[in-house]
Amino acid sequence: MKLSLEKLDGRHKGLNRLKYRVLVNGTQPIKFQDFCQVRQWCWDTWGPSCEREIFLSLGQDNTGSIDWAWHYDEKFNYCYIYLAGPKQLELFTLKWL
Repeated sequence: MKLSLEKLDGRHKGLNRLKYRVLVNGTQPIKFQDFCQVRQWCWDTWGPSCEREIFLSLGQDNTGSIDWAWHYDEKFNYCYIYLAGPKQLELFTLKWL
């Protein structure tokens, strides 16, 4: 599994509540299988979440507590997992990186 970690700057931060993102790299269909495996682990670990675009459209007051989110960029075929902060990053790193 090929994963690339990035600390977010002013872009893509999900109303300033997401601090890191992980790009799931590879070729299809392996990349999608890996992405689904990582996304399921996040769901099992931190509970339900939503796609980043849905998270953004709900707004600051309607999202509640969020530890993670995901995003599939159809235009560029990128699969991302977003993490809220250092606690989530630490657990994710222990498992996947």
